[in-house]
Amino acid sequence: MSRIIKVPYYFLAGSKWKESSGSQGCVPLNTSKCISFDRLAPNEPSPLKQVPVRTLNPQVEKNREKSPSLALTPRPEPQAPRDAEQIENPPTFDLLDMPQAMKSMGWPVSAKLATEWFSNSKKHL
Repeated sequence: MSRIIKVPYYFLAGSKWKESSGSQGCVPLNTSKCISFDRLAPNEPSPLKQVPVRTLNPQVEKNREKSPSLALTPRPEPQAPRDAEQIENPPTFDLLDMPQAMKSMGWPVSAKLATEWFSNSKKHL
C-alpha cells in the first residue's frame, strides 16, 4: 500500500483562518480540468469571430523543415505531479462565483470590490 502524501490547507472557521495539516491535510488532485471561463463577466461584450489561420507559402514551409530554429524545437514533456489523486471531473470553479463566496464569508467590502472589478471593462491580471 503506497503512502499518500497530504498537503496542508487553510479553511475559514468563524472569522479566522485555520490551518489543517498532517493527517488532516488534503490530497492533491491530478486532473486536466482547470478554472472555468464559460460565463461572461457583467457588461462584457460577446467574443469576437474566429479569424481564419493563414497558410504559409509551401516554399517557406520547405525551408523551415530544412533548418529548424531553436524556437520550433519541441519542448520536453513536463513530468506528471507525484502523489496526486487521479480525478476526471472535479467540481467546476468559476471566478465569477468569488463575490458571492466573499459575501457568505462575511466580507461585504471585498465582495463589492470584486463585483466592481468584474463589471469593469478593463480587467488586468
